[in-house]
Amino acid sequence: MQAQQKQRAVVLVDGVHKSDNSINGIRELAARHNFTPVRLVWIGGTEKMKDPETFSADFQQALGVGVIFEGDLESGKADPVEGLHKALESRDVELVVQLSGSPQVNRRLMNRFAQVAVGYGTKYIAGGTVFAEDTSSARISKPSVGLYATDKRVGKTAFGVYVAALMSGLRGTATPWSSISITHSRGGPPKPPVLAIFNNPHDGRVVSGMELDELYSRRFHPEVLERLLDFGLHGASDVYEDALILSEYLTAWEKENPGAATAKMHVVGCRRAGAGYFHEFAVSNVELGLKAAESASGDFIIHEGSGGEHPPVAVDGTLMLVPSDTDIELLEDFPGMDTTDLIILAHCQDETASLERIAAVEAVLASRARNAKILRTLFEPEVIGSSAEVHGALKGKKAVLFTTAPQIVEQRLSTALERDYGVDVVRTSFTLARHHAMIAEIDELMQGPSPPEVFLMEIKARGVEGAGYIRKNYGVPVLYVNNVPRQVDATGALLADNAGLDAEIISALNRAVGRFNKREGKGFPECEA
Repeated sequence: MQAQQKQRAVVLVDGVHKSDNSINGIRELAARHNFTPVRLVWIGGTEKMKDPETFSADFQQALGVGVIFEGDLESGKADPVEGLHKALESRDVELVVQLSGSPQVNRRLMNRFAQVAVGYGTKYIAGGTVFAEDTSSARISKPSVGLYATDKRVGKTAFGVYVAALMSGLRGTATPWSSISITHSRGGPPKPPVLAIFNNPHDGRVVSGMELDELYSRRFHPEVLERLLDFGLHGASDVYEDALILSEYLTAWEKENPGAATAKMHVVGCRRAGAGYFHEFAVSNVELGLKAAESASGDFIIHEGSGGEHPPVAVDGTLMLVPSDTDIELLEDFPGMDTTDLIILAHCQDETASLERIAAVEAVLASRARNAKILRTLFEPEVIGSSAEVHGALKGKKAVLFTTAPQIVEQRLSTALERDYGVDVVRTSFTLARHHAMIAEIDELMQGPSPPEVFLMEIKARGVEGAGYIRKNYGVPVLYVNNVPRQVDATGALLADNAGLDAEIISALNRAVGRFNKREGKGFPECEA
């Protein structure tokens, strides 16, 4: 029988144990857990240490491995988190083993070590306790990033669409990539739908006569969402929302770039249930989604998290979304912050959080994020469709907006729509997540003395069902609304464009590509823009 391959491990040691005692302990633990120590990290204490050179030499002679020192050696006060980062940043180990105890380690610090270790894709062992994220063993030959968040209603779908469009060269930056967006929802089907939205056949087919496989093999349009209801599907599910918005972006890009090759974009819809200690899904059909992504013609995967949780898969990089009004205590040990590539603060507007509050959130994030930039953003509404058609349908019209946004931003949303489209937003509704209340409000509006001339529906909650109800019963135009991130400065003022945001996202994607190439020995292209 072939012997099991030994794991590569980082071991945490201190100076309050004699070096020979620690060396013996490492050998015993290595036999117990089947590992080879490849790096040692000093995490504090000097009372049994003659000097750092001698201390490290003892381990070098016995184990062939020296010690990484971070902190103030004279006072014995280490910076163990930075030391652990340095030991793990090459991402070539499978295990971190703690060979230390009080006073160098307490529960809070142990949890931080575990967060850092798991962020780099390793297990963390402290005595009889093993901290590990449940990660699928599925392998895929394409680079991937995770777009994760700390909670629901942060804007993952809006940012997922934004990043996929940027990744695929649809936002003004030429890239060598085509995105495969994998959504993860609580209500998806057992078999993930695979939507080949780059296909745009001009065959005159009517949506009402298409079956699901036909709908999934072509560009999405608003009427497709309502056709999905005929199959008992949730038209506002993330996978379909992504498909519609990205389809509109693709169509607009093709009109502006006639004859240019279209990015081979796909959207895959997975489902999930439950979550673990590190916020990974407990149950998921993501392996089926990855299998579909492997055979799709796109080449760069973006996983959209679900709520404050993420799929149980290894990724090459992450982008974290954090609401500006988040619970600061939550951020102190939220999984993934130590190793993320970019942190984006969402909802950075006066209605949601004061500048002082946002600065306090940034300070906590900065204490966790070792190298990641922290950017401030807010969302503004964007009506889906070609610019000329949308402006023609809205200019000078009375409109009602249905949204899942918090009521405190009502004025900001209506002002942005009136500014950008010349429409008169006479009312904003917040019943989108409550079906019966939404239908009752639609009836009230249409049967009132001054009914709206057009409805604006966010593609969330029951928005697609509401649009179908309006068209069937009243024949009034319905346009769908997307939320677009806009970067803001430290005062909350909108920046002229999103050049800084786009550049940081591209940089994070390039880092993910670099890690993928190093791990797989490939030459997948980076974006040189």
